[in-house]
Amino acid sequence: MNNQIIEAIPHHPEADSFDFQKSLERLKQALFCHKLLIAGTTVLTIIMVIMYMSAFPASYQAEVVFFAESPTDGPREEFYRNWNVFRSNALADEGIMMTSSVIVSQVVDDMELGYDDVYHSFMGHVGYLWVESTIGKAYRKVKFSLFPTNQEYSLTPEEFERGKTIISFKDGIILQPVPDANVAALIARGPSPRIADIVNRMADIYITERQNRLIEEAEAAYLALEQEVDKAQDRLEDVEGRLETHYEENSMLLGYEKEKLQMNSWMELQGGIVETEAQLAYIEATLSELNRQLELEDENVVGSRVLVSNSARITLRNQIVQLQISLVQTKLRYSEDSPEVAEINRQIDAITELWNNEEEDEVAQSTEMVSAIYQSLESRKSVLMSELYGVRANLATKRQADSNMAETLRSLPRKINATQQLERERSMLSLTYTGLSDRLTTAAISLATIASAPAAMRIVDYAEYPERPYWPNKKLLLLTGLILGLIMGVLAAIIVDFIYGRVSRYHLSANSSNNAVYAVVSRDTKFMRQLYALPEQVEGTQRKLLGKL
Repeated sequence: MNNQIIEAIPHHPEADSFDFQKSLERLKQALFCHKLLIAGTTVLTIIMVIMYMSAFPASYQAEVVFFAESPTDGPREEFYRNWNVFRSNALADEGIMMTSSVIVSQVVDDMELGYDDVYHSFMGHVGYLWVESTIGKAYRKVKFSLFPTNQEYSLTPEEFERGKTIISFKDGIILQPVPDANVAALIARGPSPRIADIVNRMADIYITERQNRLIEEAEAAYLALEQEVDKAQDRLEDVEGRLETHYEENSMLLGYEKEKLQMNSWMELQGGIVETEAQLAYIEATLSELNRQLELEDENVVGSRVLVSNSARITLRNQIVQLQISLVQTKLRYSEDSPEVAEINRQIDAITELWNNEEEDEVAQSTEMVSAIYQSLESRKSVLMSELYGVRANLATKRQADSNMAETLRSLPRKINATQQLERERSMLSLTYTGLSDRLTTAAISLATIASAPAAMRIVDYAEYPERPYWPNKKLLLLTGLILGLIMGVLAAIIVDFIYGRVSRYHLSANSSNNAVYAVVSRDTKFMRQLYALPEQVEGTQRKLLGKL
């Protein structure tokens, strides 16, 4: 039994792969048929290369090597920490400043460079050739006549030439840092070996300009700091003058020492006033007590007296005895609560009261004299009155002194505030003056030593005259033109072979069909000319086509 699967679409293995052999055979046939096309394309390419080498100037290259101080140089940085002139920029920044228009224009002016002395880029030189050509000049003339410029300021030919030279010169300058090093190469390109002198001059100008820039910076810093120091000094002298006047007006020759003594004296005076007031109160209280005692004390007292029994008291005593005898007799006849007994008791009480009021003795003879106690109290009073007047006068004097001193001390906070403000202002100005003076000293040192300062960037190696131009490399260009021409010729031959569809023996021999070639007839050029009668201008093309058959 047949297990073969019948496919809907027949399988052709030759369609699944690329036939290298037939393709190579087709390529050989195309090359063999179009030998003149390949040769012509190659020759044309070489001619274009030769025209390029002839039309475009050669480019020479020269380089100057620079060395910059390392930004991580600790000892150097510590030594020159406060010397503001000893500083360096990054190589990238130095490259921008080195290739700036200021340096380039100075080099162009110093060496009197023209456009023919500097580097020409491809498009720049093409534009230059166009501008200098007769066609380009005519085109520009027509364009400016049809579309005139309305600019208020137009460049002169000299200015235009100078600007074009500067721009082209900058295009040919490259600052190339060396990786992992503080070294960079200033590479310049130009149309002649003179580029070595140009780039050396450019390096010298930049180093000089860099040093001049630092000198100008140091001079500007010194002048600016000097002006600020003078201003700070004038302000400081003004504040010191006002402070001195303030001290003189307030008698503050030793600062606040006098006020401190006055404060101590005022505190002592306050204590003295309190003590004097206490003493005055004591004296007044003593005088009040003395006056009270004097009011109670008699001025005169009895010096001596003779006492005898009081006769009235004896009489009243006898009457009391008689009434007591009469009371006993009456009680014998009457009861205790009888009116008679009560009357006798009343009389006894009245006479007894009179008897009690009478002195036992009476003065029969007396002699008066001044009281010693009264006299002592008067003497004490006189002494205290004298002390009172003195204490009052002392207290009044102390109070007046206290009032004057209090008035002086009340103005002390205002004086202290004014003094503190002046002292604060003087302190701030002193710090400003000291800081500016230190900076001025640094600027003076920098300005004095800048000529001998170790530059942060130095030239390691100057450029030498190049032996040969680095471009164009004629051998390389010719070889490249040859190879490129061959490649383009082969591509052109293949394209023409595919486009050109005439049957030839080469096509028939390479035909993959089953059509067999039985014979090859020779061509008859004369017969072909008569048959087609081609124009004379395509006669050359005819020959080429007939030659391929």
